[in-house]
Amino acid sequence: MEYAIECGYLEENPLAGVKRAGSTKGDVVDPRVLVNAVQGEQLLTAVSYVASVHRNRGRRLVAFFACQM
Repeated sequence: MEYAIECGYLEENPLAGVKRAGSTKGDVVDPRVLVNAVQGEQLLTAVSYVASVHRNRGRRLVAFFACQM
């Protein structure tokens, strides 16, 4: 948001007034919903085959999902 304001795309940060409830300290992530190393590798391999090579969509999806892991 700061970059968009500096470039002149936004006049002010639209998220400045948004209030968000913080998580409680007792929150625990269920390990059954997490991706393990093998599943992550299989996901990145699978999305690399999406679309044609000329459009680079698969490469972009690999980068997108790799950043989330």
